[in-house]
Amino acid sequence: MYGNTNDYITDDININLSGDKSMYPFPTDSEIFYNVTEYKPMWLEEVYGTAHPHTDPDMKMLVRDDTQEVLGYHKKDYSTVQNRDLFQHIEREMINNFDLLELEHVTVHDHLSKGGKSAAREYRFPKTESLITNNGHKTDIQLRAIGWNCFDGSAKCKIIFGDIDMFCMNGMVLGEKDIIAKKRTKNFNLNDFTSLEKSFENFKSKIDLYREWAQTRVNIADVEALFAKSFKNGKKKNDGTFSNLEMFLKQFKEECSVRGQNVWSVVSAMTTYSSHTDQWTLDKRSKDNEFGVLYRRQKDVQKIMNSEAFRELAKVAA
Repeated sequence: MYGNTNDYITDDININLSGDKSMYPFPTDSEIFYNVTEYKPMWLEEVYGTAHPHTDPDMKMLVRDDTQEVLGYHKKDYSTVQNRDLFQHIEREMINNFDLLELEHVTVHDHLSKGGKSAAREYRFPKTESLITNNGHKTDIQLRAIGWNCFDGSAKCKIIFGDIDMFCMNGMVLGEKDIIAKKRTKNFNLNDFTSLEKSFENFKSKIDLYREWAQTRVNIADVEALFAKSFKNGKKKNDGTFSNLEMFLKQFKEECSVRGQNVWSVVSAMTTYSSHTDQWTLDKRSKDNEFGVLYRRQKDVQKIMNSEAFRELAKVAA
């Protein structure tokens, strides 16, 4: 029997530290905490008219216990990392690095894709930094961290750091240096995931840059040139009417009406694409992996923001 392959997202989980502060401050009951068991792959081979079972000693098959879903096939040196072990290790590091009061009201968002082949736990931290744009609009930016595990070999074990715009819930990956990723070889060790504090510090320096962007005015023609260079226009229409370039320009003008005609509105237009699927819809093949698709979009946007073309637009020295 195989489980459904819809992307699963929990409701927001508020962590309440009132009362006993020694109580574990993160939710321990979630659909992402299924167990995975290793098996030797088996097949039937016909010999003299009779089917004989065979196993491959150099391979292992990962099966989700509660649904019997086959999640992946790997070489024998592959280290299986249980979701509970990874996420609770990350959480212990957070407890060790921060005062428990800093963890109060952290919200946790769990994501399950492709029947459990991929699982992620997103942590949004309550402390925010504010941006005031050149038209006086105020936006609050919140730090987030994402632990990511998969069983089909599509990605390494990861801790990803980024931020989220609380006005429109647009998410952003901070940068390659803010991703801790490890291959699951026989030498895999969860203790390698210990460099959390530095990425939290990087968040503060990014906010200073965002504030500069919020005050930097841009020309629409320059923005159009950036979008045309950075995104494929494509023949396929997103909603039957607009091309990709038209969609980005339309979104940018909507952002300008609220945030002002500045670099932050350019960023917001791009992060709308990388955070939401109501306008830039997913194809049928991607709907069971919405979290993964949006993460790849966020990586694409982060790459554009590191490009010379964007630096020139933002008037920020490379």
